[in-house]
Amino acid sequence: MDEVLAELAIMEADGTKPTRSGPKPAITGAALRKAIMAIWCLCFCGMQWREIGQL
Repeated sequence: MDEVLAELAIMEADGTKPTRSGPKPAITGAALRKAIMAIWCLCFCGMQWREIGQL
């Protein structure tokens, strides 16, 4: 964590900004189903956020 903060401080001093390689790829397949199930459980079933990891 300290290394990242130090690197960001150096970049800020130089006037450079972090670069991104491009947009994130779309979520598909099993990852999309897990995300939708987590949102469903949080919003409609009253599940707590900390319990999502136990699904």
